[in-house]
Amino acid sequence: MRGPTNALATVLLVAGLYAYLSAGEPERGAPSAAPAPAASPPPRPPIPAATPAPPRLFRAGSKKSLMFGMGSSFVLFFAGTVMADAAVLVGPASALVVTAGLAYKMYQRYQETGKLVPAGALAGVAALYSVGYVAALVL
Repeated sequence: MRGPTNALATVLLVAGLYAYLSAGEPERGAPSAAPAPAASPPPRPPIPAATPAPPRLFRAGSKKSLMFGMGSSFVLFFAGTVMADAAVLVGPASALVVTAGLAYKMYQRYQETGKLVPAGALAGVAALYSVGYVAALVL
């Protein structure tokens, strides 16, 4: 049973990095219907730059989101390694807590944004894994 949990940990890590890197992107949509201003302000003089800014490798995002994503990935990796011993229930229980929490949070985000990718897809996958971990604990 280690394979699916380690695969989920990898998916969560990649999804967390994706969410962190794409958090700075502006929303794309129809332009607002606000009327144009009557007169434009005078142009500002250019500000001399002493040195050019270095290119940003990563866009701005939530460091808290990145830390929780990486932390949950490590918990799931630990759970996957512990699940090799069928007598120990710590692995499925800890994996259930992480995946149920992830499913709940991503469902909330899906309700807020209405976007299927990544929030809706992650909520669905995490819910399926949660059902599997409940089955592993019960059976």
